[in-house]
Amino acid sequence: MNKKQWISSILAAAVLSSPIIMPTKGSAAASFIDIDGSYAKKAIVELFDQGIVTGVGESKFYPTSNITRQDFAIILAKTLKLDVSNPPALPTFLDVPTSNYAYSYVEAAVKAGLIKGTGSNLFGTGQNLSRQDMVVMFVRALGVNPTGKAGTLQFADSSQIADYSKDFIAAAVEYGLITGYNNFFNPDTKVDRQAVALVASKFLKFKENGNTEQPASTPTAQPSKEPVTVPTPVVGGSSSSQSEHSSNSDTNAPVVESTKFEAIDNYNGTQDQLRGLAGAIGEQGAAVQAYLWTDANENGEVDADELGTAITLGTSEADGSVSAANIGDLNAGTYTFVITAKDSSNNESAKKAAHAVTVTLSKNEVPDTSAPVVDAAKFEAIDNYNGTQDQLRGLAGAIGEQGAAVQAYLWTDANENGEVDADELGTAIGLGTSEADGSVSAANIGDLNAGTYTFVITAKDSSNNESAKNAAHAVTVTLSKNEVPDTSAPVVDAAKFEAIDNYNGTQDQLRGLAGAIG
Repeated sequence: MNKKQWISSILAAAVLSSPIIMPTKGSAAASFIDIDGSYAKKAIVELFDQGIVTGVGESKFYPTSNITRQDFAIILAKTLKLDVSNPPALPTFLDVPTSNYAYSYVEAAVKAGLIKGTGSNLFGTGQNLSRQDMVVMFVRALGVNPTGKAGTLQFADSSQIADYSKDFIAAAVEYGLITGYNNFFNPDTKVDRQAVALVASKFLKFKENGNTEQPASTPTAQPSKEPVTVPTPVVGGSSSSQSEHSSNSDTNAPVVESTKFEAIDNYNGTQDQLRGLAGAIGEQGAAVQAYLWTDANENGEVDADELGTAITLGTSEADGSVSAANIGDLNAGTYTFVITAKDSSNNESAKKAAHAVTVTLSKNEVPDTSAPVVDAAKFEAIDNYNGTQDQLRGLAGAIGEQGAAVQAYLWTDANENGEVDADELGTAIGLGTSEADGSVSAANIGDLNAGTYTFVITAKDSSNNESAKNAAHAVTVTLSKNEVPDTSAPVVDAAKFEAIDNYNGTQDQLRGLAGAIG
């Protein structure tokens, strides 16, 4: 493969992510329905017309979608036509097992020496490329020597740019690959597809114009998140592993990704915690600490007298995560912590704003974990006549709190062990919600035949705590099922009533003859 072909292959790999279906041949402007509002529309069209980019699906480019490392590996392997038919039986990386959809592609890229992972036997599956990592790869692909250019950086957030990428970013600015936004570079922002397309377009123009600058000598290995193979530039993802560098002496502090730390906001009276998610620390076994930071002079820089006492969070795991550790029973509010990591060679990451994480605590009250009390003995049946549904109701005190959702389950103790087994319960019958006095209004339970029935009563509160389905919450009722009651009045034949006319001084009388009353 000649150099021009190699460059095009690298660009195609960098621009694409996600499983891809090639759009219909023609102009990207016609094929992609979602790029009209993209600032990189012209670049996307140019790269599509050159066969460097394709879309996601049949008609979309998804300009604002991020690029994951495993999808990048798939495109890289496909673009370079690497042999993916015979992957190794054992995985190189802990987070890319043989069952992973990208396994054969990742292994092919590893075998070709293109990707070396993120350190600690991790590939970084699921991680998206940051802006600074993207720039490092593009500048390496140019074949230039950026060493010593960092001093020209003038972004307002230059202090937040990782040391390993400063020279590369300064070179990218010099060569016109990037300009930043409102004088900010935003190094840790995850790069989207349109940004990659724009930089790729500028990259091609730079190369087409014959702007090349071969290094005068082999550059010194830089502390880098990107794997380096000298002198040929390679493509890779984030890495802090010392195996990525040519030096045998470990003088580099572990990489700290403070945005991957989060707080566990516990209730009042209980300590809150900080924990690091996968990728929070760049290597395994580093001692991790947190310092409460108050930027007293509001200069955005961490001054020594602004840091609280070190809080030990523990050591980093193989995937870069850090288990939750107590940071104090803090009041509700917003707090900023500076995270540091020290490796076994005593290299400690800097106490700086780039390693700070801000968390907000609301400090809820102690959570309700108790189910409502159920007094099944205070439930009774309303035994209605045949053809009418019978009912269950709870008297005052039947449920221990107001507003609980109450249900009844018909229970048949099939194995006669006196315990409620799941397969012995009928379908739940909603009885309604409990009142302030714990009563439950009468609710239909079916037009049951005469006999004895046992129901298990449960109650669930607003915190989703539900009382147990057990024999202690069972009530047994007996139904006699009376016939339909007589609601018709007797027939009266008034004509069959007659008076008895008694003499003066004696009461008169009325009497009914035969048939007077039905």
